[in-house]
This record gives sequence, C-alpha cells and structure tokens, in this order.
Amino acid sequence: MKGADIILAATSSPEILLESAWVEKGTTVIALDGFIDVDPSLASQADKWVVGNRKTDQTEIIDSGIMSHGVKLDAGDIYGEIADIVTGALPGRESQDEIIVYTHMGSGAYDIACADFVYRKAVSEGQGTLLWLNERM
Repeated sequence: MKGADIILAATSSPEILLESAWVEKGTTVIALDGFIDVDPSLASQADKWVVGNRKTDQTEIIDSGIMSHGVKLDAGDIYGEIADIVTGALPGRESQDEIIVYTHMGSGAYDIACADFVYRKAVSEGQGTLLWLNERM
C-alpha cells in the first residue's frame, strides 16, 4: 500500500486485509463492502469518511457488528454522502494530506463503473501493479 494514491478494496474476504496503519496521508480508500475487509478504525482516523447512503450504511455498516468486526462505529464520524461531493454540496479533497475513506453497500453497477474508470486511467498513465490472485488458466 506504500505510496498508493487510491486503494480499492474489492474482495469477498471476511478478514481484514487493509490495516489502518498502512494507509498514508493523501490516500483515498474505497471499500466496496463496508468495512468487511478494511480496518473499521479508519472511519474515525480518516479526515473524511464518505458513505454511499447514510440510511443504508447506518443499518448495514454502523449497526452491524459483522461489517465492523465488532468495532463500535459512530455515525457522527460520517462526513457526508458521495452524492454530496459529486454535486458540490460538500467539498471533496481539500488538501494533499487528507485521508478519505469511502464505504458503501450499494450499487454493483456503480462499483463496476468506478473500477473501470480507475483501471483505464491507471493503464493510460502507465500506473498500477497487476496482481494475480489465483493461478492463470
């Protein structure tokens, strides 16, 4: 994770694979399945915790001991919804050092669109590292 600008956690692992201590200043973490595979302490340690939908994420992430690995999360740590940032109602990144965490429990189509955008941008800029998570066929 060292030196990463964006970390996209898109696994089906029930184990925490991304520890909060590994996230450096200036990083955006996108967790597509709440905090199921990401250290939930990032919710309070990040400069901005953005959610997909307050109501849904309150129920499925904050109120769920499963999604938070038993860590008590506070709805007061939520900065806003992604729609607030996209529409300009709230500012997104305001400094190079901010750690931003975006979690949601929503749209698979949105996940695919975001992943495709990030992938194509990385390829066009010659960035990123290709990881094979299982043997090639």
